[in-house]
Amino acid sequence: MIIGGAAAVVIIGVILLIVLLGGNSYESLEYFDVGGDMIPSVFYVLGEKRSISSVDTSSSKKSEKMVIQYSVDKKQGDDMEEYAQALVDDYDFIAMDEYDFSGKSGKKFEFVKVSDEDDDFIVSVSIDFDSKGYKLTITRQEGTTDTNISGGPDDPDKPGDDNTNSPYDVPPLTENDVDLIVSKYLAGGNTLDEVRANAPDGVAVVDQNPDGSYIFRMSKDRQQELLEVSKQMAEIILDSIWDFDGVVMVAWDPEGFSACSVIAEQAFYEADNNVNYSLAIMIIAQAAPLVQVYMGFGLDSITSIELVNVDTDESKVITSEEFLAELFG
Repeated sequence: MIIGGAAAVVIIGVILLIVLLGGNSYESLEYFDVGGDMIPSVFYVLGEKRSISSVDTSSSKKSEKMVIQYSVDKKQGDDMEEYAQALVDDYDFIAMDEYDFSGKSGKKFEFVKVSDEDDDFIVSVSIDFDSKGYKLTITRQEGTTDTNISGGPDDPDKPGDDNTNSPYDVPPLTENDVDLIVSKYLAGGNTLDEVRANAPDGVAVVDQNPDGSYIFRMSKDRQQELLEVSKQMAEIILDSIWDFDGVVMVAWDPEGFSACSVIAEQAFYEADNNVNYSLAIMIIAQAAPLVQVYMGFGLDSITSIELVNVDTDESKVITSEEFLAELFG
């Protein structure tokens, strides 16, 4: 039960960040970066967005994997037929077997190429599809193929070729723009690529700082829009704490969300054995400081969270930064 609760905390945290940071920006990526190899997205090949329900990544010393699940309610086979053909015609992939996307479903249609970054690695794209959508499993791992894969046609816009254009463009800072510093715990990902993929529309992630924080660049108008959105979301999320078992009252600073108090019963107050406590504090620690981020507080975007035991009047205070640092490291 404890393990399940901890997993729920992490999952909900990811969902929360996606909501607060402006939606699933993987849908508008032109390429997926897997170990330095750039794999074209469905959006780039089709020229139209398709809904992405989940993105899972994993890595080890010898391999990296990204699994992208698309939710598409019609013409799934047509989409994948066009995508597979582009892999073969334009991106040097070889089909490991005959493929046919004319049916209602299909599994493990695999396409392979030698890595553009390292000849000792191969990159594979495996496609599954059914009536609910399709899944791309992209794997980059050590290995070789007996297939003689030669270079494809020159494409100045394709990453890896000479005169390449970066798939992620950082706009210059103008007098109408602003750079905001965002803590690594609030940025929406564990790597620069993940943070860029999850950034809100109209926000460019310039770079990651040595301390782990990120630089978000946006117009001043967009900053104000995101400030209002983050305030609205923080209100909704903090108000939801009332529904947690054992919570008696919740109060917060409505302007900068720099302080929040949760008055609760003894069972909730005992953090060591109460999953509800961890979940409540986590969503406060992520939602409230984001308001301060868009106010321009930078690394001072911190919320003080006070827990009060209604039965004993005992209280304790933890900051959002302390909690997230302990939770995520």
